[in-house]
Amino acid sequence: MIRYSLLLLLLLFAPGQAVPAKEAVYKPGEIPNQPVRINKENFESMLQDKTNPLWLLKFYAPWCGHCKRLAPILTKVAQQTAGQMAIGKIDCTSTGAPLCKQFDVKGYPTLMFALDGEVQDFPYGRSQEELVAFAKKMNTLTVDVVASQQDADQYARTQTSNGIVFVAYDPASANAQEISDKLNTSPSLQTYATVARKEQAFAHFLLLEPSLMEGEEGPSVVPAAFGDFPSSSSFFVCRREVGVPTRCMPTDADLQAWVRANNIPTVNDLGPTNFYSIGHKGRPLVIGVYHPEVEVASGKDPETDIKDRLLEFAIANPLASEYYFGYMNGHKWTSFLEQFNVMGGPQVFVLDVPTKTYWQDEKLGYDLDIEGLLKAKASGAVAGLSARRKGVDGIKDMIADWVENNLMAASIITLVFLLVLYVSLAYWASSEDVPVSAEEALLAAEQEANAEAAAQVQEEESKKNK
Repeated sequence: MIRYSLLLLLLLFAPGQAVPAKEAVYKPGEIPNQPVRINKENFESMLQDKTNPLWLLKFYAPWCGHCKRLAPILTKVAQQTAGQMAIGKIDCTSTGAPLCKQFDVKGYPTLMFALDGEVQDFPYGRSQEELVAFAKKMNTLTVDVVASQQDADQYARTQTSNGIVFVAYDPASANAQEISDKLNTSPSLQTYATVARKEQAFAHFLLLEPSLMEGEEGPSVVPAAFGDFPSSSSFFVCRREVGVPTRCMPTDADLQAWVRANNIPTVNDLGPTNFYSIGHKGRPLVIGVYHPEVEVASGKDPETDIKDRLLEFAIANPLASEYYFGYMNGHKWTSFLEQFNVMGGPQVFVLDVPTKTYWQDEKLGYDLDIEGLLKAKASGAVAGLSARRKGVDGIKDMIADWVENNLMAASIITLVFLLVLYVSLAYWASSEDVPVSAEEALLAAEQEANAEAAAQVQEEESKKNK
């Protein structure tokens, strides 16, 4: 017994064996340099913690392999971003379960972030570099200053991932020197600064401060600085995307809602990282499908051709305001597209992502007639269909689709089947060789035996009489 006890001690404290570290405890007002456990009891304190306004939240399960691999990364990130971003971990199988239910956590690990008490989905990757970059971005100025539309375009090309910037202008800001003071010079700019803070993780915000030139009546704004922005006489907020006309916010619009609705590229290269988020922004998707190996009439690269067609329509056609636009590689996403009856290409179809309802027409789709397809959808000429399921359910869906599209043929087949079934049943019911029940079978056997016995008795009496 002593020998086994000594062996156990040697195994526990042998060189190279890690002793489990004591888990960090969250204390409001302190800056943690490692992930701390968050649960229902301390969650509200965390949200209201002015010392740590930015949190990265990891929802996990102890048995989850991906969660275990992410753990050492978060430990390193916590050390690098201490004072900029705190990291909390929420165990969905234990005391954190109510929070996981509250935020509708579907899988592990799920990352979210909390900024100034508001919890939102985390929009970036999980690598150490991406997480550190997120923390730095969230600790920089929410609004940068540019001197012209050209500067705004350059910023969109080089400093953003989606090529979009929002630009505000207010003549009143010229009276202040520091950016923080400029954003306080009018109620409109104060609102702009507040929205910029709330949407800082997702969008980029600029303040237009045009250069001044001396004139007979004193300094004035350089006209060229505005480009196709509105005039310099009043406040405006506009959206700039390189290669796309400027879009400005209506005066009666809610700024934050308008920013969220317009912070999506005019045409998107759809894939796993953006399909779900764009599809749940409140508008159906117009999706162009191309095949890299299929030559197109324009002579362009197939991807460029479908993108240009979508872009031209999205910019010029009034119907575009009700949709988002994107394109997909039909060869790469064949299995995914088959559920929407999209095979071959190039072609276009419409998809409502939340309901998995799609509108597809072979002629309009293959002709890339986007306007015709959208008008046919609006009029009901092209009906919405439900995405096909896989396996047995998929076979059922295919049969149902065929019946719906071939009612006459389906009716004839049904009548023929019922007629054959009726004739078969009538034949078997009238057959003397096949009783319709077990009781009748026994009765028939008994009657046959009695008949044979009677015949035998009669035969014996006949012999005696002779």
